[in-house]
Amino acid sequence: MNNKWYRIIESINFALGMLFIGFVLMRIGSIKTNGEVISLVISMCGYSGKLLVDAFPFVLAINYIGKTHKDVIPVIATMISYALLNVVTMFFAKTSFSATYYKEILGLSYETINASGNAIVKSPINLGIIASIIVIFIVMVSYKLSRKRYNYGMFVFIDNDIWFFLMTIVFTIVAGVVVSHEYGYLVMILNNIMNWISKNHSNPGVMYVYGLIRQILNVLGMEEILTNNFLFGNLGGSWVNSAEVTILGDINIWIEQYKANDISIGTGRYISASYIINLFAIPSLIVSYYVNVSDKIERNRSIGLVLLGIVTSLFGAATLPMELVLLFTAPVLLGMHITMCALIHLACGLTNTYLGCGAFGNPGFLATGNIYELIKYSRDVNLFPAVKRIVLIGIVVFIVYQILVFIFYRVLAHYFLEREKQIIEVKQYIENLGGISNIKKITSSATAIIVVLYDKEKINVRNIIDGKAYKVIERYYGYIINYGPGSTALCRKIRKEIKNYQDCLEYKA
Repeated sequence: MNNKWYRIIESINFALGMLFIGFVLMRIGSIKTNGEVISLVISMCGYSGKLLVDAFPFVLAINYIGKTHKDVIPVIATMISYALLNVVTMFFAKTSFSATYYKEILGLSYETINASGNAIVKSPINLGIIASIIVIFIVMVSYKLSRKRYNYGMFVFIDNDIWFFLMTIVFTIVAGVVVSHEYGYLVMILNNIMNWISKNHSNPGVMYVYGLIRQILNVLGMEEILTNNFLFGNLGGSWVNSAEVTILGDINIWIEQYKANDISIGTGRYISASYIINLFAIPSLIVSYYVNVSDKIERNRSIGLVLLGIVTSLFGAATLPMELVLLFTAPVLLGMHITMCALIHLACGLTNTYLGCGAFGNPGFLATGNIYELIKYSRDVNLFPAVKRIVLIGIVVFIVYQILVFIFYRVLAHYFLEREKQIIEVKQYIENLGGISNIKKITSSATAIIVVLYDKEKINVRNIIDGKAYKVIERYYGYIINYGPGSTALCRKIRKEIKNYQDCLEYKA
C-alpha cells in the first residue's frame, strides 16, 4: 500500500471528529423525556447531530483539499464543485427511483411538474462520500492543470486561478451528467439484491448478504438506502395491528408489537446483529488497538480516547468513524471487519436470535443496537433468551476480533508472503537509525514506530521517508515514525535483531 494512502487520515481528522460529534448528538436526541425544556434541548441535539452527519461528505472534501493545498482558492472551488455536482444530479437524474435514493443535500430541492402533469419534488441523488471522492479528484486535477497554463494567446487576461475555476466547473458538470446516467445501474443492482433479500429473509445465508451490503454501504455513507427500505419500509415486512392499520418496516413493526405484547418470531431480524457489532465488535477493535500500543507514553496519551470510543460505541455512535479510520489506516483489517459483520448477521439467523429496537427512544435518532435498550429488554422474561444469545455470540465475537487484530498487526501487515523483503527492510531500517548500537529503545503503536536513539545525528530521515514511512516526527524523547499498519510487526523484528545482537555481545564477553 502506497504511503500516500496512510497519509490521508491526517488530512481528514477534523471531518472525522465532526462526524463522531454528530453521532453523539444524534444518540442524545434519541432520549425520551417528559420535561418540556429538556425535551426541546434533546430534540435540538438530535437535529444538530443529523445536520453534522449529513454534512460530513461536504466537510470531508473541504477538509482534505484545505489540508493538502494550503490555499483558500482550492477550498472555495471545492465548495462550489460539491454544490454544483449535487445540483447537476438533481436536474439530470431520473425521477423514477424510490425516495431512498434521493437526499436533500445542503437543502437543495425544487418542485416541478412531471410528464403526467403531477407536481414532484426533485432532490440530488444520494452519493455519500462518493461525491467527496469525485469532487476531490476534480479539484486536484483542475488545480494541477491550471498551474501548467502559460499566459499567452487571446485569453491572456484570464489568470491561473480563474482558469482553475473554469476547468473545475466544466469537469464537475460533465461528472454530474455521467453520474446521473450511470446511477441507474447502481439502483437496479441494489433493488434486485434488496428484493431478493426481502423474499428469502428466512434463509440465514441471505442475512449474510444483507450484512455484507449494509456494511459496505455504511462505509460509503449510503447505509440509509438499505435501512430506510428494511427498517422503515415495505421490504422489512408488514404487520396489521388491532386497529387494522398496516405497519411497515422492521423497527416500526417491533415498536407496535412490543407495545401490544405480541412479538412475532422473526421481528427484529434486520436489527439484532447491530447489538453485537456495537457492543462487542467495535469495542474489541478499540481495545485491540490499545493493546498493540507498546509505548507507555503513547498508551497514556490514547487511554482517554479509547475509553470515550468504547462508551460511545455502546450507544452506537462510533461504528462509522471507526470504520473510516480503518479504511485509511488498515484497509485489509476493514475488509476482515466487514466480513465478520456479515458473519454476525449469519450467526443471528442460524440461532434465531431476533431483537429489535426503538421502543425506548426516538427511532429517527436511535442507533440500531445500543446498551440502553439491551438492558431494558433483558428485564422482559419473553425477550431474555434472545438477549442471552446476543451476549453469548458477542463474547465469542469479542474474542475472535482480538485474535484477528493480533494476527493482522503482528503477522499479516508486514510483507506476509515476502520474507526476503521483510529481512531487507529490517536491515535498512536498522541502518537508517544509525545501526543496532545506536538504538536505545524501540516501541510501536498500531500505525507508528517510536524509537529512542543514543545519537540523533546518525538517523537518516530522508531514507526513512523514501521508504514506506510517510512521516517522521521528532519529540523530546525520540522519533515517531509513521509507518502504517506494519509498524508492530516491523518493530518486533527490529527488537528481535537487537536482542540477538545483545546476546552475541554477552556470549563474547
